[in-house]
Amino acid sequence: MLAIAPKQKENPWKTPNMKRFPTHRYLLSKIRQIKIPTSWYLFLSILDFAFD
Repeated sequence: MLAIAPKQKENPWKTPNMKRFPTHRYLLSKIRQIKIPTSWYLFLSILDFAFD
């Protein structure tokens, strides 16, 4: 655990609580509010799956 913890802090995409960067789910919720065309929603949902 002690050896893994610093590596998790170095990579912002792997941290469970991202404060510097908005989460992809947050961006997806914004897209639902703005109602951007479905193709963009699918594209970003693929990015969300990739970063999960």
